[in-house]
Amino acid sequence: RFVLSALAYDMGPAQSLDHVIDDADEIRRFHARNAWSEVHGGWTMEDEAASLAAWQPQSPEDLEPIHINLGQMAVLLPSSTGPADDAQFVGEVVQVTPRAVRVLDVDFWRVDTVVIRAEEDVVIPIYVAEHLFENDWRPEVGQYVTGSLWLQAYALGLEKSPT
Repeated sequence: RFVLSALAYDMGPAQSLDHVIDDADEIRRFHARNAWSEVHGGWTMEDEAASLAAWQPQSPEDLEPIHINLGQMAVLLPSSTGPADDAQFVGEVVQVTPRAVRVLDVDFWRVDTVVIRAEEDVVIPIYVAEHLFENDWRPEVGQYVTGSLWLQAYALGLEKSPT
């Protein structure tokens, strides 16, 4: 078990970015991959032919263009520059604690953010120096934010079972 947290280099509101899949073959592939993944627990390129053969549209709506808002993702990606523990993120704010801690006369906000969606969401408390927020903007619960961070982690001691 590990405890994760992060120190933000920057944080701001995620911009809405709509990606549209409107090619009929790509729409079929998208749905077939999702259906295959749900049944088999994952999908690889080797599953492409089988997933396409197995998936059939249930209604005309299944073949309509697919809109994906990339500004409402939960993603934590290693930074392409800098140290290995730097990352870029987009995620949903689930809790905000203004001025959670003060270090060297700097107020830090704690912004708990979902950065990976899985069976159990990965939520990282991201500490952001208040002066890094632009103008009057402040993060709010339910809002999607983006930025860069320095990821921190430490291992918890193993609990000993009573004997």
